[in-house]
Amino acid sequence: MDHGSRVSDIPCVVFVVRERSPVDDPGARRPQGAAAVVVVKMHAGMRLSRHARNEMRLYGIALDDVESAAGNPVARDVDDRGNARLTGRTVDGRLILVVVAGDGPDFVITVFLRS
Repeated sequence: MDHGSRVSDIPCVVFVVRERSPVDDPGARRPQGAAAVVVVKMHAGMRLSRHARNEMRLYGIALDDVESAAGNPVARDVDDRGNARLTGRTVDGRLILVVVAGDGPDFVITVFLRS
C-alpha cells in the first residue's frame, strides 16, 4: 500500500562542507580533512527544540526566518558533533545562526542572533 511520497521525494538541501580545522581523531568516521555531507530536509515536518522556540521568542525570530536560513544559508559549517551550523538573515536583515541536528536533519537544536 502506497501512502504518498517516498523519502526521496521530500524536498531537501544537501550541503558538502569542509571542516575549518580538521583534527586528527582516531575515533572519527571521516579521514582528516574529508568533506562532511549534511542533509537538511525542508518540509512541514521540521521540528524545533524547546530551546530553539524560546530563543526565537526572546529575539523576535520568525519561523519563516529559520526556514529561509536553513534552505538558503549565507554560510554553512559543521560543528564537532556533526551538526549543521547555517547562517542566514531575518526579514529585517539581522544575522541568525540555525543549528540543525546531524542525526536528525529535520530537527532544529537552536537558533540565535549572530554578532
